[in-house]
Amino acid sequence: MAVAQSGPAGVHGRRARHWAEHLVQAYQVYVLKWPLHQARGVLGQAFPWLVHSEVLHYGYALIMLVGIWTLLPGFVGRSRTWWVAALVIQFWHHIEHALLQGQVIAGRTLFGAAAPPASCSCGSRGSSCTSSITRWSSYR
Repeated sequence: MAVAQSGPAGVHGRRARHWAEHLVQAYQVYVLKWPLHQARGVLGQAFPWLVHSEVLHYGYALIMLVGIWTLLPGFVGRSRTWWVAALVIQFWHHIEHALLQGQVIAGRTLFGAAAPPASCSCGSRGSSCTSSITRWSSYR
């Protein structure tokens, strides 16, 4: 049985896999021209409910934020600088998913948008980040 890594190596490994999923989703939408609701990344193809669960994504963002913050005292020097950068990025990621979760719970989008706006724009199709729209499509 495999043992889950803890500490910085485990956190970075999980974050890398999470980013890889988003990159695959972007590839599916912008290169393969798949419809947004079908661009579910690698794991989402086998387990579609993973992509369509904003609770799962928000919980993941929150756990990662707490984990990074908890491990912060163990870093000094240049590594602490990078760890603080990771903490800031993860804090924003948490805020983004909190906004998405709030819109799902309320059943309304911010500013009357067709889909929940994410914190970034990912392309010329006028869409928000792929993962946000893919998840939102299952709630409508």
